[in-house]
Amino acid sequence: ALNHLVVYEIDLIILDIMMPVMDGYETLKMLRQMDRTKMIPVIILTANANVKTFTRVIKMGADDFIAKPFDQGNLRRKLEYLLQDAERRKEELQLMLQEEKAKQLNQKELLDKQQEFMEGFEKIFPKMVYLVSSQNQDELRKMLVIFEKKCEALQLENGSRLALKIILTIDQDCNWDVIIKYLEELYGCFMESCTKK
Repeated sequence: ALNHLVVYEIDLIILDIMMPVMDGYETLKMLRQMDRTKMIPVIILTANANVKTFTRVIKMGADDFIAKPFDQGNLRRKLEYLLQDAERRKEELQLMLQEEKAKQLNQKELLDKQQEFMEGFEKIFPKMVYLVSSQNQDELRKMLVIFEKKCEALQLENGSRLALKIILTIDQDCNWDVIIKYLEELYGCFMESCTKK
């Protein structure tokens, strides 16, 4: 029977506790360890209908149980419920896989955009240096505000942090030596990141 489970698509398993060779407990344990069968709903049939047995099989991963002799209507209801639940779980799993795939694509897209932005930094850095050398604090501040927002959007935390430090320095006392120091840190940070990529 276990060989069939590996070959065929099975929607639900009804498992008797009392079986020759391998009992239901051992079979259930194996089912829950195999990747192919661990998500398949299992109903346990048992003549030993006590709380201890029921608790044991539920802890081992059974989805439901039914005592023998059983009522066919009751079994049918349990089967219908578990098959619907299995379908719902399949849909949830499919949705999770799709979300994970989308997340991975989004992560790759983000990394590509980060790389593109960091490579483009070499083009805008000379303008920043020029604005510092000409002590044009208004234009430098405007440029850094745009730059900081872009860093934040692309989750480039170091770039965002250093840009904010320069903006704060401009707003407070506009100490050009401190601004140059932060600008050098910013350049080093971006060049190091580009080299790592």
